[in-house]
Amino acid sequence: MIDVCGQRPQICRHFSAVYAIEGIGIVLPVENKMKHPQHFLHRFGVLNIAICSITILYNITGFFGYALYGEETKGSITLNLPNDQILAKSTQLLAAVAIIFTTGLYYYVPMEILWRKIGHRIPEARYNLAQTGIRFAILVANVGLAMLVPQLEPFIGFVGSIGSATLALMTPVVLDTIFRWPHDFGWMRWQLVKNAVLGLFALLILGVGTYFSMLDIIAIYE
Repeated sequence: MIDVCGQRPQICRHFSAVYAIEGIGIVLPVENKMKHPQHFLHRFGVLNIAICSITILYNITGFFGYALYGEETKGSITLNLPNDQILAKSTQLLAAVAIIFTTGLYYYVPMEILWRKIGHRIPEARYNLAQTGIRFAILVANVGLAMLVPQLEPFIGFVGSIGSATLALMTPVVLDTIFRWPHDFGWMRWQLVKNAVLGLFALLILGVGTYFSMLDIIAIYE
C-alpha cells in the first residue's frame, strides 16, 4: 500500500486549511440582518457567489504560491514575499489592512452572546464604553496569544480541522437528516446519500487535519 501522506505531507495538511474560506461564525448573523434574507441562500445568492469567488482566489493564490516557493511555502504566502520590493511590501500592507477591517466582523457573534449575559449589569449610559472595552480586551488577548505561541500555523490548523468538520459539515448534516427523517429524503433517498457522503468527508477532514496538526505541534515542542 502506498503511503500517500508520507510522500505528500503538504497535500494531507491542506485538509486543516479548508476552514479558512468559510467564515462560519458570521453566516447566520449576516443572513438575519439582510433586508431580503431569501437572497442569501439563492442559487446565485450572496453565499454562493461569495464562497465561489473566495474559493477561486484561494486556489489561484495557493497554486502560484506553491509553484514558486514549493516546500518553502510558509503559513501565509505574504511571509515568503521579499522585503526589498515595493510591490511585495504593498501586498503585505494590504493584507494587514484587510485583517484590521475584518477583525470586527468576527467579534459580532461573540459580542452578541456575551452581551446577553452581562448587558443587564451595565448602566445604559456606559454601553458603548463597555462594548469597546470588551472588544479591545479580546483583541489584546488574541494578539498576546499570537505572540506567545512560537509557531501559530499548526494551532490554527488544529482548531480549523475541528471547527470546519463540526460546524461547517457535520452539524448541518446531522440537523438536515433529523429534519427530513424519515420520509423526506427525496427520490431514491438521495438527500440521505448526500448527507452520508458529506458526513464521511467531515470525518476525513477531522481525522487527517487533526492528526497532522498534532504532529506539527509535537514537533515544535520536542
